[in-house]
Amino acid sequence: MTSDRFSTVNVRSPADLLALVPYLLRFHPAAPSTVIIAVTGTHLLVGAHIDAAEVDTRDALTHVAGIAARDGATGVFIIGYGTPDQVTPAVDLAETVFAAHGLPVLDALRVTDGRFCSYHGDERPDTPLDPTNPTATWAVVAGHTAAPNRAALLAQLAPVKGAARDAMRDATERAATRLTSLVHANPTTTEPRPDAVLGAGSDAIEAAIATHHHRQRLSDDDAAWLIALLTYLPVRDLALQKTFQDTSLIGLWTDLTRRADPLLSAAPATLLGFAAWRNGDGTRAAIALQRALTADPGYHLAELLDQTLRLGVSPSAANHLLD
Repeated sequence: MTSDRFSTVNVRSPADLLALVPYLLRFHPAAPSTVIIAVTGTHLLVGAHIDAAEVDTRDALTHVAGIAARDGATGVFIIGYGTPDQVTPAVDLAETVFAAHGLPVLDALRVTDGRFCSYHGDERPDTPLDPTNPTATWAVVAGHTAAPNRAALLAQLAPVKGAARDAMRDATERAATRLTSLVHANPTTTEPRPDAVLGAGSDAIEAAIATHHHRQRLSDDDAAWLIALLTYLPVRDLALQKTFQDTSLIGLWTDLTRRADPLLSAAPATLLGFAAWRNGDGTRAAIALQRALTADPGYHLAELLDQTLRLGVSPSAANHLLD
């Protein structure tokens, strides 16, 4: 995960850093896992979460170390979540990997059952985590959120179910009929009308953005219509340009990703991934892009953004992505 949005917060102690971590990740880490925070000077460079139950820890650490070294990191913090038996081997491995990349470990911390200690702090005793830490308060006031765990964050992006899904299924069928009528000049010809589709897409995007800015939700028919139009790549690209210009559209694309028929979710999920990455929310971006690639494994823009994310490219690079 990369983030350009936390460079102004003051972190003066290990307790401050631990209070900030959930807001960098957008969820509270669970055991057993390792968090790496790479810095350059006094600025956050890269934050990465490694779930020991899901990935090879050594490979993941090597990948993060390579990104941090490439981007000019001057040091790293290692934070292990779990029991001493779980954390100590992971910390020792991380110290070895980062030393091999010429990156000094500024501190190595263990968090166990609401308390923390430092492996670099000699005899420092376990210290209780403080939920009222000013750094956490700052993050909340600044509008950052942290789900209770990664599963809860996944649930925030999951497809809608029940009556909401039934309603969207009906709306999607109506949108498909409407799009078929728009694409062809008349029912007796196969001559496409791309200008008409792009025009309708532009109108639908503008209307959706206006609705979003008024803190309202698209109707099922309007949502299904925009989702259908986004299957046309020029419309998707127009939405991408709008998202590049307006970093507030995460909520809109989240809603459409959840409401879209799973087979039609590649475009809105990719737009969500782009918006989240632009906002420094690499965790949400990664989840969204996996949704897109599950819907369409060959969806080129999602593949490009997913690779960009895996390479640890800074969100500021979006300024060049659309040149």
